[in-house]
Amino acid sequence: MLTAAAGGAIVCILGFLGLALLNNKIKNRKDLNAVTHLPVVAELPAMTKKEQRQVARMFTDEHSVISEYFQILCHNADSMLPVTRNQGHVILLTSTMQGEGKTFISANLAMSFANIGKRVLVIDGDLRKASLSKQLDGKGRKGLSTILLRKVEDPFSVIRTLPEHPGVDILYAGPQVPNPVTLLSLPEMEELIRLFKERYDAVIIDSPPYGILADTAILASHADISLYVIRSNRIDKRHIATVQQLAESGQLPNMGFVINAVDFKSSSYSYYGYGYHYGNTSKNNPS
Repeated sequence: MLTAAAGGAIVCILGFLGLALLNNKIKNRKDLNAVTHLPVVAELPAMTKKEQRQVARMFTDEHSVISEYFQILCHNADSMLPVTRNQGHVILLTSTMQGEGKTFISANLAMSFANIGKRVLVIDGDLRKASLSKQLDGKGRKGLSTILLRKVEDPFSVIRTLPEHPGVDILYAGPQVPNPVTLLSLPEMEELIRLFKERYDAVIIDSPPYGILADTAILASHADISLYVIRSNRIDKRHIATVQQLAESGQLPNMGFVINAVDFKSSSYSYYGYGYHYGNTSKNNPS
């Protein structure tokens, strides 16, 4: 009897510990606001596999729920950009680890900017994994590394336009190189960004996760704003202090959070859909 009771007590304790660990994850805007003063630029909903397959087509329908979430993200990100004349802006997206939806959000944010008449370039800044290039069947093709290695005279010659979204241009990561940090640190990278800002209204860089590689720190030095993607229920609240230090030190300039795969059907929200819960910048989505 005592052994059974002790066993039951241990199970209960482990259960409570499990719940405590689960509750220590960032799930939504409320959780982030409790641990940081940095703004939440937007929350994006968790989606079914069917919705994931349809999301690109949904952007053609301005009344679709999914497109509204990205339109709000686009509006809030645009409002964070400094006012400049005769040049575009650079928006960098990063995250803590792989699989938080950063690449998916980069592509769809670009489409949202294009839908409001902006000229947009998306750069696959991950010279190691090239996730964006892979998803667009461009992995290994000429791209950013090709330009930085001076293997093409005209950098615009390797930029591709998405046929289904003519307002969005893509610069693939390019063939894999053994020294991405060295390559991204070249003066040519700064000159390249300057050229792109002259031609495009928005240059969106899909960078590697900040918590893994030094590459993102170099790419972030070119950014006007940084969007830090957090997948709901994955990142520990204690990690946010580290992210806040990066923002306050200027390593992630003008930073705001984007929370991905939020369960809006939970009791934390009164209504579901149409972005009612979004304010000013003050179930698994793809990666």
